[in-house]
Amino acid sequence: MSLERWVDHLAAHRFGADTTDGRRFVDVGGLRTFELGASGSSRVIFPGLPVNADTWAEVASGIRARAVDLPGLGLSGGTGVHDWEQWLPAVLGDGPVDLIGHSIGAAAAVVAADRLPTQVRSLTLIAPFFLQAPAGASAGLRPLVRTYLRHTDPARLSRRLTGSEASAAALESSVGDLQRRTATRAAEHLARTGSTQWRAELREALERFRGPIRIITGSDDPLSTGAFAQLASRQNVELISVAGAGHHPQLTHSDALVELLTGSVE
Repeated sequence: MSLERWVDHLAAHRFGADTTDGRRFVDVGGLRTFELGASGSSRVIFPGLPVNADTWAEVASGIRARAVDLPGLGLSGGTGVHDWEQWLPAVLGDGPVDLIGHSIGAAAAVVAADRLPTQVRSLTLIAPFFLQAPAGASAGLRPLVRTYLRHTDPARLSRRLTGSEASAAALESSVGDLQRRTATRAAEHLARTGSTQWRAELREALERFRGPIRIITGSDDPLSTGAFAQLASRQNVELISVAGAGHHPQLTHSDALVELLTGSVE
């Protein structure tokens, strides 16, 4: 094993903090990209914010998928959304793939399906922010959000995301990423989710996709009334609510997600 490969191996396993198999860096569209799970799987998970692919490891294992940190987030290289143009086609490869996107990952999934519809077999969107009431950080609050993310701890972030400290252990690596390198980019991405124009563009792109669509939300984090009414009328859309879940069901209801996602990609 070359020195460079050894360093990548160490970094992918967080220098001994995570010894599980199936963790690696790959070149995707020229960007050093972290992924975990089943290598080469056609089931691809795009995580949301402010967490990383590690929070999806249990779900990815349960459905034999791979979870991939978006550019500039988690352990992946790049700087953000403007990297998607070259990165998304490389992730899809020859396809077809089943895309599973959470929060801002749902945006990436919709953009991919809109640009390369023949390479996307199905979409599963989990807590898609652009179909929910606006709750993202505004540009004016970006410095405060960045400071919070840079200085938070696992227990505090768990309370913020789920209402309890039960997910603190699962968030340790996400907090480490935010403290070391990604707080600024995560804050920028969160601010972007509040863009009225981008949200409208994503809804229009979703309307153009004719393949199977499943939208999964927590009962405590529902779709907006207007989005629900519009989507419920489409024959290719299935709407699912997970009882008791919020915006991060992968942390609190992973077993339910595995069951639902297994059904969505068989």
